[in-house]
Amino acid sequence: MLSIIRYIFYSAVRDKLFIGLALLLISIILLSLFFGNTALVEESHMGLVFMAGSSRLLLVIGFVIFICFNINRA
Repeated sequence: MLSIIRYIFYSAVRDKLFIGLALLLISIILLSLFFGNTALVEESHMGLVFMAGSSRLLLVIGFVIFICFNINRA
């Protein structure tokens, strides 16, 4: 079991998944804060809503792409 987890981790590092998702997540957070500040009412809540929705979507799409690359490689 440990060897499978190690293989998946090395595969993610080789595909630069962590770096790519981290950079995209930081850009999404900054963009969400900008959109939240443009709201007229409840700026902090709008920023949190944009941040939560877009980061969740990014992580799901990122993991789906990672799984597709691993299945293709296998």
